[in-house]
Amino acid sequence: MLIGFSVSNYKSFREPQHISLLASKVTRHKDHVALAGNRKILKGGLIFGANASGKSNLIEAAGLSREIILYGLDKVNLEKKYFRIEKEMYGRPGVFEYRIAVNGMEYSYGLAISYMEREILSEWLVRMETNGKEIYIFNREIDEKGISHVSTEAFHKKTDESMRMKVYLEDFDQNISDAFRKKTILSDLADRGKEPAGIFAEIAEVQKWFKRMIILFPNSKYKRINELASNENTREVFSNLISFFDTGIESVEGQQQELSHGNLEELFEYEDESDGTRRLFDLLPLFYESKDESVILIDEIDRSLHTKVTRQFLELFYALKREKKCQIIATTHDSNLLDLDLVRQDEIWFVERQEDHSSRVYSLNKFRARFDKKIDKEYLLGRYGAIPVFHEELHLEGMYEE
Repeated sequence: MLIGFSVSNYKSFREPQHISLLASKVTRHKDHVALAGNRKILKGGLIFGANASGKSNLIEAAGLSREIILYGLDKVNLEKKYFRIEKEMYGRPGVFEYRIAVNGMEYSYGLAISYMEREILSEWLVRMETNGKEIYIFNREIDEKGISHVSTEAFHKKTDESMRMKVYLEDFDQNISDAFRKKTILSDLADRGKEPAGIFAEIAEVQKWFKRMIILFPNSKYKRINELASNENTREVFSNLISFFDTGIESVEGQQQELSHGNLEELFEYEDESDGTRRLFDLLPLFYESKDESVILIDEIDRSLHTKVTRQFLELFYALKREKKCQIIATTHDSNLLDLDLVRQDEIWFVERQEDHSSRVYSLNKFRARFDKKIDKEYLLGRYGAIPVFHEELHLEGMYEE
């Protein structure tokens, strides 16, 4: 499960900004909390903010870092990804860090990248022991001379496994090649280790956690619609879900994803449907495709959806994933979702643009809002910030004069 994520020097995020999924002492919606080891972790998070506040950049930061982690720097576009308001930030590292729980263990994994050199400057995987001790499974740093230094604290005596680790890490040590400067140790060791147990299996489980991440943007399209239509079980589940949300679609028919609106002699196609219905086509597979412990991030979950549909989607997610350790984190403009009958206080986050055009992330919890508060009205009145601020005067005189 995701415990926390932080980012700095990425688009609108200049200084480190952090979102935490650790549950506070809030007592409502206990089914929105899952246990991972001795941690109580939230199963959801809603991120609010004005247009251009940086909400989407938070999801994009997770998306970019995931691609780097799994596939390497040469597979991503770093062009203009740093905090461009200040030119000197081009020469400073972009940093992405995750705090995660995997198989009852807690880890800190992160990396720092150079936008200028297009290389990984630093990478670490730390196991957090229950006694408070931190074990560096691996750690890499590139010094000012461009020399890479790699170390591990995972072994205290020589074994076949420790010797293999030493050999693999040598590829990232000292004067490493350009290819290894752009790939992560995490995925390299996970792909080469191939062990059912031990340190390499542990590293592979962390890599799998990132592989299970699901990230959806407003323009994301569900790519397995043909497979859905050809499988009787998933077709039936999807038909029930799409009908439940009052789209007018009663069923998905045949293998060509044709849609019945009550007349089997006159079927409709995907292109015939509204933007809102198409958005549901992209979102609904999450109910049956997400794994037991997947993390789902959605940018603009409310895009093209009626507020009641978005709310029902979230309520259904919590209900269907009650016994699972799935998490859903979404950005939204829909202030109607600021309802403590729907989510907990600690599940609500805000992103606000500062005077220097950087983004600041903070939790509703800092305001100590009571559970009986009308959070949506307080938000629109500016109580929590993160709303549009218009210029006091807009001069329209002469705008339409010839």
